[in-house]
Amino acid sequence: MGTEWKRKQSFGWLRHVRRHSRGLGAGIYCGVGCNMSEKGKKKSNQAKRHHYIPRFYLNGFTQEDGSLWMFDLKMGKKSKVHPKNVAWQKDFYRVKVATGEEDIFEKEFAKIEKDSAEVIKRVVSEKVLPTTDSEDYIILMKFIALLRVRTPKPWEASDKFTKEVLRTMIAVMTQSEEIWEAQKRSLQREGVDVSSLTRGQMQEVADEDKYEIEVPKEEYLSTLFDQLNVLIPVLAKRNWSLVFPYNKNYNFICSDFPVVINWTVPMPPIRKPGFGLANTCVLVPLAKQMLMIGSFELPRLTFRVLPSFVALVNRLIANAADRFLFLPDEDFIWLKDDQTIGNVNELIERIKKKHVKGVP
Repeated sequence: MGTEWKRKQSFGWLRHVRRHSRGLGAGIYCGVGCNMSEKGKKKSNQAKRHHYIPRFYLNGFTQEDGSLWMFDLKMGKKSKVHPKNVAWQKDFYRVKVATGEEDIFEKEFAKIEKDSAEVIKRVVSEKVLPTTDSEDYIILMKFIALLRVRTPKPWEASDKFTKEVLRTMIAVMTQSEEIWEAQKRSLQREGVDVSSLTRGQMQEVADEDKYEIEVPKEEYLSTLFDQLNVLIPVLAKRNWSLVFPYNKNYNFICSDFPVVINWTVPMPPIRKPGFGLANTCVLVPLAKQMLMIGSFELPRLTFRVLPSFVALVNRLIANAADRFLFLPDEDFIWLKDDQTIGNVNELIERIKKKHVKGVP
């Protein structure tokens, strides 16, 4: 799995540059005049809609007719939609592997979703969480962990970080002619012909105005199951509570990044909460009238909350969202900066005023 640069304009001498995952010691692979035909090949299978937020999960936030409202935090607009038509990307999880299987991730996710749908259906119906020693509990933890790591937001963050690392690597490799020549000799010993590649040409690759770095999605997807293996037992150690709105006229909302973690004590903004850290809570809207809260400090509870708490949770969910909110109704409540409760029109005005992404 390499990392590929494409010239934003005609580049002639350089077609591909790939970074091997073994690190700087593996060097940079430079292909001069490489065959570009792979990109032109037709896919053997029909393109699919890969939902990064499962449809069955979004059904918990729908109205009686099966529809819900989608709020675009970037544009400040809302529209009525159906779960099957939102929270998907074409072939998002499709990859090419040695066995020829392209839908390995989608199939594995489907297995988890099938089991999770039954568990969540029982939780919503019975209004009680499974015991910690049950199979249903592990299934629920798997679902929450997958919901956290499978969405575009963490992939985009990983993509951005990888690009920054690669540009830094190039800067280090080309900071002097001596260092670049030494790196070229190392590459030559590995069988990579870079004899015609000058330091100046390599420096251009790091120029965002001249080259676009493309990190194949396989780079991130290949880490998903490792992330799950770490995250599932950490989530399982938390004490999970069920929360319901006292007033059924107010609903919890969902988003395109619905598993939210926050500090429960004041912390410097530079310090980010982690799933294994104390004094943190994990919020998971399970349905429009049901929220899960996971904590290390609090016991397992079931309780009802006032509209102000619903508004606070909705603010946190909106704050963590990538771009889209999914709403049971055309309007929803959220907690404003002055600690009063706002509505969707006030959020739209805020977005227009700030001309930014629209985080409440």
